[in-house]
Amino acid sequence: MIIESNRNGHRAAYAAYFSALLDDSQIMFLSDTGKIDALRQTLGSKRLLLSTADDYLVFALCMSVLRVLLLRRTQLVTIRAEHTLDRGGAKAAVKWVLYRLLRDLPLVHIVSIMPHRIEPRLTRLTNASIYDPAFFELVESRGNARNPNNEDLPLGQLPAEVVFLGVLSETRNVRVFLDLFGAREGIVSKVYGRRAANLTDDALANPGHVIVNEGHLDDSSFARILATAQSVWCAFTPDYDNFSGVFCNAARFGTPVWLTEGSRLCRFAQHHGGQEVYRLQVNGLAFVLFKRIELDLAQFKAENEATLK
Repeated sequence: MIIESNRNGHRAAYAAYFSALLDDSQIMFLSDTGKIDALRQTLGSKRLLLSTADDYLVFALCMSVLRVLLLRRTQLVTIRAEHTLDRGGAKAAVKWVLYRLLRDLPLVHIVSIMPHRIEPRLTRLTNASIYDPAFFELVESRGNARNPNNEDLPLGQLPAEVVFLGVLSETRNVRVFLDLFGAREGIVSKVYGRRAANLTDDALANPGHVIVNEGHLDDSSFARILATAQSVWCAFTPDYDNFSGVFCNAARFGTPVWLTEGSRLCRFAQHHGGQEVYRLQVNGLAFVLFKRIELDLAQFKAENEATLK
């Protein structure tokens, strides 16, 4: 049985991925059943995987403890345990304790989608790591096609196009993106995504070359943009220093990506052979353009299967 919190964002795709990986067609969404009914229906299940358990961490801990008493094994997948490593405050401290309790429970296996080799400190909070299912998300929409722009972009040269794809929010450094590329000669910067509630009109008042498209993108359009863009913005703030569907698919298509220097995604790109093409600095921060990030998806899949099966 696979339990997922809701169908928002990538969650439905995550649940489908884990269901296929584990040969388990049963998926239960807490938004449909409620936590009490889910507990009743799954407490005695021989095998249970809690996907994106970060959304319901206290409930996940309670369910895991009850299943330990019944000698039942429970797996949990966390998509943002790493956020507790550098943040201060009571909320991050409480979540850190909850992750640690889950990690140390017998018959409980908590797994991060941020590889331990990229963020070794996660070994304190999780038992193992896998690769983000988003690396496999758009296979049906675009197959394994590679973006030719990856090979054509010379070192030391800015691409003629930069794409921002996703929610226009501070955590995705949308203001930095607009400052860097909004009025830069010779570059077309395109923005696809809805505006975050706290992003005021003045942020987009002088967009320069920016083309804003706030409409919904289906999987086919999303894949087409990522697979043909000359470069994609993935240089996020420390509060959003984790994998995203945009980064995973852009890297899989071979599209050059902009990353924040020193971030986990930057370390991931370097670990997988990413080649630095260009570097920009603003307000003391460096943003690096990488091409040729090499992803062995067959190996990723095999490691995920070995960890979860």
